[in-house]
Amino acid sequence: MVIKKTRINKKAQIKLQEMAFVLVAIVIFFALVIMIYLVTRTGSLKESAEEQRREEVQLLGLKLADSPEFSWSGCSGCIDIDKAVAVKERRAYKDFWKVYYLMIERVYPNHTIRECTREVFPDCNTITIINSTYYGTPTAAYVALCGYDENNHDRCELGRIYISEKEVK
Repeated sequence: MVIKKTRINKKAQIKLQEMAFVLVAIVIFFALVIMIYLVTRTGSLKESAEEQRREEVQLLGLKLADSPEFSWSGCSGCIDIDKAVAVKERRAYKDFWKVYYLMIERVYPNHTIRECTREVFPDCNTITIINSTYYGTPTAAYVALCGYDENNHDRCELGRIYISEKEVK
């Protein structure tokens, strides 16, 4: 009789150990699944925050086009390119908009590739108003750049405004 009990006890112990190993394996499996889910969810959350930041920066660019420092009196949302060149030369505007980088590019028609100043304007294509040492990746928005030509007629061009704020970490 004693022999039978030890054999049954050994079988029961083996079955208990098997069940314990299976339970541990299931717990580890679900822990891995949860960790993978959290990693992918965190990554997509960062991407959506970055996308929202880009959209906000683009809206800021369009708001800047309507600000008194840049606005063209002939149309809403148009940038007065002569005002932009004047603002570039005033140091008081460096911290006014709380951005790291603010640049206006004349896209069409083509112009000489160089920085605009009063001396070389209109034979230039970029107006860099704010240029910090670190500015991340700028976001662009298309705008209309307007001004007067030499005959005092309105002239409008296609332009892009580049803005960079702090990046999401």
